[in-house]
Amino acid sequence: MLHFAAADVLESEPTAPRGLSQESLSGEGWRWWMAGGVKTVAFAGCWVHIDEGSQYLHTSYPDGRSLWSVPVWEKDIHTARAYGYGEDARRLWREHDVLHHRVALCFGHLGSPTLWSECHNDDARALPLWARREEEVFVAHVHRWLNQGLWHDDLWAFHERGHHLQAVFDDCQRLLASLRP
Repeated sequence: MLHFAAADVLESEPTAPRGLSQESLSGEGWRWWMAGGVKTVAFAGCWVHIDEGSQYLHTSYPDGRSLWSVPVWEKDIHTARAYGYGEDARRLWREHDVLHHRVALCFGHLGSPTLWSECHNDDARALPLWARREEEVFVAHVHRWLNQGLWHDDLWAFHERGHHLQAVFDDCQRLLASLRP
């Protein structure tokens, strides 16, 4: 069973910058906009900024801390294959952290406790490594479900938390499809 344990501590919800003319889309607990070539996905507890041109993904938190992700193509291609992306490591790179945060919403969190913990290792509320691994495995099951239709019994956790499985599937698909160039 998935164990999301990190405390969610925010004083305010992230919002889009004011005055930008932006293309935008929203779903269950998330919204994104495009500004200056960077796509930003806002969750209740963080923002994820994706810059295809510069090949970086940056998660920022209201406390000013950040988590950066740059592709490591040799490693990412193996993970992409395992998660149902075929050879499309770029798509995996673009979608993986966003999916962590979207899944966490289903468990009552403002964002991914694992990614928050990676960025806040010095905080007493950071998840232990075993719990981070548990979230990573669960998100891998979600990737396979979305990309290959492969079911894992751990995914019943969505239903146990009161979510309709098809609604979770559809919203995740809609969010991830919106990230593609």
